[in-house]
Amino acid sequence: MKRAYKEPYVEKWVLKINDMKDSGIIVIREGEFIEMDILLNKKFEDNEKEILNELNRTFGIRKNFEDFMQHIYYFTKTSRYKSGFKGQAQMVFGKIEFGNDE
Repeated sequence: MKRAYKEPYVEKWVLKINDMKDSGIIVIREGEFIEMDILLNKKFEDNEKEILNELNRTFGIRKNFEDFMQHIYYFTKTSRYKSGFKGQAQMVFGKIEFGNDE
């Protein structure tokens, strides 16, 4: 498990289970409740209980933690997206335009 980023009220962790690169991610948000969204590769669905137990142990989460919510989701496909601009970059929101109009 490796932390991808940490901000004041949110952090993201990347999982690597059994040396599988795209095992999953965890997003933890702190607000009224602490919420943990777990996105796992569908290949690990049969190991859900063991994975949740290990994550709870790693993060120090007890079963009776009142202000805590945990959600688990599964995905079957992964894709890569690389962003990069060649030339001018522009964004349009409604009628407001941002960019380089040289």
